[in-house]
Amino acid sequence: MNWAVPDVAVASPSFSRNRILREELLEFFPRARFCPSSHPLQGDELVDFLGSCEAAVIGTEKITRRVLQACPRLRFIAKYGVGMDNLDLRLIEESGIELGFTPGTNRLSVAEVALGFALGLMHNLFFTGQLLKQNVWRKDGGRVLSGHRVGILGAGNVGSELMRLLAPFQCEILFCDSVVKPELSQKFGAVQMELDELLAKSEILSLHVPLTEKTYGMLSASVLNSMPQGTFLINTARSEILDFKALISCLRNGHLGGACVDVWPDEPRMDLGQYADLPLLFGTPHIAGNSQEAVLNMGRGALSHLRRAFSI
Repeated sequence: MNWAVPDVAVASPSFSRNRILREELLEFFPRARFCPSSHPLQGDELVDFLGSCEAAVIGTEKITRRVLQACPRLRFIAKYGVGMDNLDLRLIEESGIELGFTPGTNRLSVAEVALGFALGLMHNLFFTGQLLKQNVWRKDGGRVLSGHRVGILGAGNVGSELMRLLAPFQCEILFCDSVVKPELSQKFGAVQMELDELLAKSEILSLHVPLTEKTYGMLSASVLNSMPQGTFLINTARSEILDFKALISCLRNGHLGGACVDVWPDEPRMDLGQYADLPLLFGTPHIAGNSQEAVLNMGRGALSHLRRAFSI
């Protein structure tokens, strides 16, 4: 493409709130406009905001047929972030819209959070910390992470980065991936196996698969109940991979030893108060890939695609 400087609409709230990214974008695209909301735009809000833009920076906003039909001038989408499940890729291609995407821009941030969750679960940091705020002194330091079995479901950018971070802990690293990856076994001593075996052997299971038709509901009630008693579960990927009601049931009846969740059903509008009485459920508000460094990496990745597309 080689167009005049286009109208760019930045739909992502976190990109829009970042002063550095705003300044860097405006340097090359002075007519750019930014999301006025603190939450991802949906439906009519998103359609009204994108309006007559020629290019858009999209984070977790859902780009559907309705959105594309309402934006006839849209010719380029720069993806901010790594998840692609909110984009109808076939429809985007059929509409003649080019997509710019850089995988792995927040891999370190997400992997570090997953590691932090694993350490917190093993050492009882979250559980005893909550009790301490209730004036309950429970001196139970749990177990060390070193030497234990960590299962990684999905060995892409984040999953493989987590393996690298786990290396100094001398954990037994197990993983399941749709692609055979002997290089990970050679580099990290990780053992690749089928899903059933991974579930049966993992003391900590960390989810890192993308959301697709195959992974939707992958960890169903029957799968969760097939896992060994006391397993710790970590989800920093997508909430739809996991049957959340089944997870809550497994935590209530003590089948799972604890869970750390960064992604939630119907976020950010869900009612988390209903889970306040669950002492073994710990969570964060979808911040794993939202560190300051990751935000800049994701934003600059999107900007680089915009500049390439419009030869600026």
